[in-house]
Amino acid sequence: MQLPSEPKEQEKLISILPHINYEASGIDKQPTVQFSGVNLQVIDGTGIESTISGGKENKATGEEASISGGGGGEASAPLASIVGGRLGKAPYRASTVLGGLGNVTEIEFGISP
Repeated sequence: MQLPSEPKEQEKLISILPHINYEASGIDKQPTVQFSGVNLQVIDGTGIESTISGGKENKATGEEASISGGGGGEASAPLASIVGGRLGKAPYRASTVLGGLGNVTEIEFGISP
């Protein structure tokens, strides 16, 4: 593997490194990459992206999933959303968590106060 040759790309890589940890024998004794102190957006190449606006340590992995503020939230299903709060989870299609602490949607198209 070759490191970036452009100074801007090198600076970007250096700024990311403090947020990444690698465990050769992590979860289930498998190689595991850990991210801390950052929001994580996974792009699958389909052109349909998830969005995160504000907050800290949020993870939006569902197609067109969104998180607005809060912290530690996870929107992992298509069209799932989290609006504020802490540690909310929206694992079902088109489900929404509206703030609070540790709220989880239970069904598709569900809303958790």
